[in-house]
Amino acid sequence: MFAAAVAHHRAGALVKAERQYRQILELSPKHADAESRIGAVLMAQGKTSEAIDHLERAVSLKPDLFEAYANLAQAHAAAGDAELAIHAMSRALDIKETPQGKALFALYVKDARFRADNGGRIRKLALRALAEGWGPPRVLTGACISLLSSTEF
Repeated sequence: MFAAAVAHHRAGALVKAERQYRQILELSPKHADAESRIGAVLMAQGKTSEAIDHLERAVSLKPDLFEAYANLAQAHAAAGDAELAIHAMSRALDIKETPQGKALFALYVKDARFRADNGGRIRKLALRALAEGWGPPRVLTGACISLLSSTEF
């Protein structure tokens, strides 16, 4: 059933995919991949807040699920919460670095202004983004300056 839901999802049959993912979750409520995929389907349908709920369940069930964190970052960005988008994308990058993930991190961090960065995780990623060209330097400079000048690291 999961393979059929994924096939519908890939084919763009979002309503069918959503229905099948929901059936899977009724039978197996702790199916992290189904939670993640239904979150992606809901995002594609513009149902951002519902998507976030499913994606958060997916990462709580399977903390190393890259796709769920990457989709969660996009969902938070769509909901206008840049801080949560940055943190979700940084977690996705901890799991697996992809060119798209790096570009999305640079996109999300570009307008952020930080007062604190507990542990320096975001600062390290932002500096890498600047040094490695994940985005245009002029776009990343403000965020890097903000992180470097924040009082709490």
